Amino acid sequence: IAATEEELRQRNEKMGLLIKEISNKERKLNNLIENIPEGFAIFDKNLKFKFSNKKAEEIIGLKLENFKIIETIFDDSELKKIKSYLKRVIEGQTIEFETYIKKDTQKKFLQVIVYPEYDEVNDISGIIALFRDITEVKSLQSKLRDQLEHQKLLINNLPAYIFFKDTNLKYVTINKPYLDFMGLSAEQIIGKRYTEVFKNDPAGKEFEKKDRQVFENRSPILNMKVTKFNTKNEKKHLSVSKVPIFDENGNPLALIGIIQDMTEIYELQEKLQKYFDAIENTSAGILITDENGIAEYANKAFLNILGIDFELIKRFSQYLSKKKIQNNNFFGKFYNSISQKQKFSLDFDYFRKKDKQTFHLNIKSSPVRNKQNNEVIGYVLIANDITQLKKEKERVEKLNEELTESILYAQIIQKNILIPQIDLKKYIQDFFIFYRPKYLIGGDFYYIARQNTHLVFGTGDCTGHGVPGAFISVLAYYLLNEIASLKSTESPAQALTLLREKIVKIFKKYNGGMDIALCAYDINNQVLEYAGALQPAFIIQNGKITELKPTRAPIGIYPVYPEFENVQLKIQKGDILYLASDGFYDQIYFSSKTNKFVKFSRRRFRDLLLDIHHLPLEEQKRILENKINEMTKTEEQTDDITIIGIKF
Repeated sequence: IAATEEELRQRNEKMGLLIKEISNKERKLNNLIENIPEGFAIFDKNLKFKFSNKKAEEIIGLKLENFKIIETIFDDSELKKIKSYLKRVIEGQTIEFETYIKKDTQKKFLQVIVYPEYDEVNDISGIIALFRDITEVKSLQSKLRDQLEHQKLLINNLPAYIFFKDTNLKYVTINKPYLDFMGLSAEQIIGKRYTEVFKNDPAGKEFEKKDRQVFENRSPILNMKVTKFNTKNEKKHLSVSKVPIFDENGNPLALIGIIQDMTEIYELQEKLQKYFDAIENTSAGILITDENGIAEYANKAFLNILGIDFELIKRFSQYLSKKKIQNNNFFGKFYNSISQKQKFSLDFDYFRKKDKQTFHLNIKSSPVRNKQNNEVIGYVLIANDITQLKKEKERVEKLNEELTESILYAQIIQKNILIPQIDLKKYIQDFFIFYRPKYLIGGDFYYIARQNTHLVFGTGDCTGHGVPGAFISVLAYYLLNEIASLKSTESPAQALTLLREKIVKIFKKYNGGMDIALCAYDINNQVLEYAGALQPAFIIQNGKITELKPTRAPIGIYPVYPEFENVQLKIQKGDILYLASDGFYDQIYFSSKTNKFVKFSRRRFRDLLLDIHHLPLEEQKRILENKINEMTKTEEQTDDITIIGIKF
């Protein structure tokens, strides 16, 4: 008994020590559970509350006395989801999920782990829940996402191509403009190197070599020029900058690439360079000043013409721009034009001290204005050495003066030749002659002579104008005189046949000749005979106009030589005959009715003659002169003009 009592006493002592140890461990465990930063709660299999630490109640904001608290803190959608999770835990699964609880008007987000609680025989006896408040983390994540989206939006809308590469030279990020330029999607390029994406690009290895240099040298490469073709096969000039990024310990993290499309700028630079080269190498001297007239640039020609260097021009312009210059020389006019913001032009003699030469210069200056506000921002002055031009001009003026004198003398000769040698008014009532060459002398001529009992009238239109035409017209006049002296010539048709033979004989190789209308009037019998070579005649009898048709062949070399035909008419008193070259009715003028350029035409000419035939012949001539003056007011006279009017 004593032994048994001793054994029991010892056992009780051990039991007391064990209980004390268990109590200490339980106290430590409770203390640990109470002080862990997560909420901790235990429920039985029927979801009845068994235990929770203070952190759990702090997170939830309520005491976890029973499971019904779930219905009070979760909304319907979350409650349904959580109950499905707890059911799976009772079946032996461990579930991790995120949820939120309702607290006042705010949401509190939780990260939760639930797993089974086992008893001593390893049966599931309940559910253990471990959870933490991640509301602040969620808020930071949301802010981070917003910030990343903002940065992404910013990068995608930058007027540049942006990409990031890691230390293995693989693309990490690339903005949308660059993807569009390359014609690729993010999936096709992210996580790959340039040489993996563009295997056929011979420049790929060189690009990656530059990337490695950025990391190795720990310094950026800026404004590297690269030429590429986009998806539309358009040639683009790019400026590429590559900048390394390091962490706080100086270890390389990434490489950022910034690519700008400089095509327009480079092309503009090329154009400007071409313009500059053209300005620099032109023979005209060019000076560019600011708005005050202070020199900013002068090309080689300007410096050479003046024989001084640019620095002297600049200092001189600075001095003159501050002075009130009133004289009329080049500098005075230039700076007066600047004060008035106007252009000017001047020819003057310039003595170059460098080699003691005198030049004749033409100077023109114009203000340069800002397109936006039309303000003057500078002046361009152009100097041309016109020394040789002036000498040539003087020589040409002298030659022109001599030539004009010669032509005026020829005009006098031609007019004297054409003056009728008979008094026509002895045989007819009245007549007028309207003769106007295109130049001072011309290829038109008229012929009036008496041959026995006949009066001969004719108008001719010779090949060419001016001096060549005048030579042929004089020749034709004297040939007609020669033919008229022949007693064998009985009709205008015979005269034209003889004239053609002589002209063809003279112009064997030159296609010279004339159109002509020739009439012979029998004074005694009042009979008119007409023959023409491509030139008609017009006669008005009893208020009606008749066009006498010519033979359709000129006087001169021609593929065929048809016979000229005579037309005979009995003349009554008051009949009017008109002979005219085609210069009047072929005149080109601007018609306000049709709003275009038209030819006056033979039909209009006939109508005009019919309208005015009842007037005195001098009045008719004045009307014809006024009409041609009106048509040539804005347009050049087309041809020589000759019209003869004869009233029987």
